[in-house]
Amino acid sequence: MSENISKNTKSKTIGRVFLAVLKTEFFGFIELLFLIALTTPLGKGANVFMGIIGILTVFCLMTDFGMTEGNKAHKRVKLHGESISKNYGYVLGAISMIPSYVTLLILILSKTGVIGNFYPAYKMLNACFAPIFTLISDSAKAVDVSAIVFIVGAVCPLLYILSTQIGYKIGFEQIDLKEKFMYKKGE
Repeated sequence: MSENISKNTKSKTIGRVFLAVLKTEFFGFIELLFLIALTTPLGKGANVFMGIIGILTVFCLMTDFGMTEGNKAHKRVKLHGESISKNYGYVLGAISMIPSYVTLLILILSKTGVIGNFYPAYKMLNACFAPIFTLISDSAKAVDVSAIVFIVGAVCPLLYILSTQIGYKIGFEQIDLKEKFMYKKGE
């Protein structure tokens, strides 16, 4: 990294990234409880509805995290003269995707028979996206999982990087969303 960020700041930031992912997955677990409650009355519609909620959960929480980190970076630039890129949110987002891709790799090992059935654990560890996976594949066994689950499992974590960068840029550039959306300029 070309940014002039202290080692201590980098360590704390990485810790906050993983806490943000953990917070997101906590809300994903709550979402799974609602999915269980809604499956009987709504059937597959519950998976669609809760899948959308899961995507929105990741987007909102990671955008909020990115905004917070962008604000902190803006202050470090202004007060301490650190040189931090306004695109550092991509780095934070890439770090936040690591748990999803590690569990996807373990699922691949499970599908090929190297390890036992990991699919139920995979869905729990990627709780925000679990309704989508359930919609695609009803099976509880990794050996029965179709290739589309792996494709979706590789694409969904990209939401972490996208939402974190959007929030980071908003925070870093001190964009006032309230003013931008609530008040029209020139009036």
